[in-house]
Amino acid sequence: MNRPQGFDLVERARAIAPLIAHEADEIERTRRLTPTVVSALIENGFYRALLPQSLGGAEAPIETFMQMQEEIAKADASTAWCLGQCSVCAMIAASLDPGTAHEIFDTPPGILAWGAIAHEARAVEGGYRVTARWDFASGSRQASWLGAHVRIVGADGTPRKNSDGSPEVRTILFPVSSAVLHDVWQAIGLAGTGTDSYEVSDLFIPERFTAFRDVPSALRETGPLYRIGTGSTFSLGFAAVSLGVARATLDAAIALSRAKHLAGSERHARQPGGPGPDRPHRGRLTRCARLSLCDGECDVARPLRDRPIQPGASQRRSPRRDLDHPSIGQGGRRRLSHGRRDCGVPQQSVRTALSRHARDRAADPGAGYAL
Repeated sequence: MNRPQGFDLVERARAIAPLIAHEADEIERTRRLTPTVVSALIENGFYRALLPQSLGGAEAPIETFMQMQEEIAKADASTAWCLGQCSVCAMIAASLDPGTAHEIFDTPPGILAWGAIAHEARAVEGGYRVTARWDFASGSRQASWLGAHVRIVGADGTPRKNSDGSPEVRTILFPVSSAVLHDVWQAIGLAGTGTDSYEVSDLFIPERFTAFRDVPSALRETGPLYRIGTGSTFSLGFAAVSLGVARATLDAAIALSRAKHLAGSERHARQPGGPGPDRPHRGRLTRCARLSLCDGECDVARPLRDRPIQPGASQRRSPRRDLDHPSIGQGGRRRLSHGRRDCGVPQQSVRTALSRHARDRAADPGAGYAL
């Protein structure tokens, strides 16, 4: 049987899930991925899932990436969120010259993270200078390099324009040692992502450490993955995290119900057709959500593999919003969240697998911001 390129990433994700789950409470407590987890992610090649094959990456199909993300998220959502962020950031390698890409991604640990689009860089001889601070940099605490997406202005301060009149925006890349990181992520959910802020002051960025992101004409790699672009891939990956958390929440709730031995309730709870875990529809919501998400992947990603175009307005929908589609019932995403909207977010002092999954599902680092 022919397996998709990178398929073993999913199998490896399932294999290390117990290790990640064992570290999940410590990840939430310290608000960082633990060294044990980061080492396992690196050793199994997960950070290189979307890196071009020419650079030693897996260049995995988007479906494989989504399955990998879902499996990791079942064990710990913060780990999956950081991994997804940094994996998609690595797609910028497709727009860099090979020497620069090797310097960034083949120098251990070879992890890139970035935050929301903001601020500007001034063009100078040989590159750009920038002084700015960016937010929502999930995965920055594991990264060896940071990036930022900035508007370009000329030496006289005049904004540069593209041929269509839009502002020229470049992605700039620099070692994490060039920046100051600010510990600001004090969230009740996805606490372990370390979605912190970072800033640089009068930093010079050589021209070769800049790129046009998601611009087909700037691509040096011709693989279909890079025609999809980072924007759509971010959405698909994060939606897969939501599915993983939903499945983990359901599994934790079932485990909790099975562990209860309240007087007079055990027989009723385990009775076929009763309110207990034997009811046949227990996994229906997550299965329907997965089908909806896969349908969204078909709509967004597959057409872009065949022609190098930017997603149109109809293709820019967020697959995360698809979880509200009527096909999975009224308020599907709300019901899957098991928190925030329906019954409130549990207090962080309550430390059970179920409450942690509910807190994670209620968080969304960078919501409303372009990454």
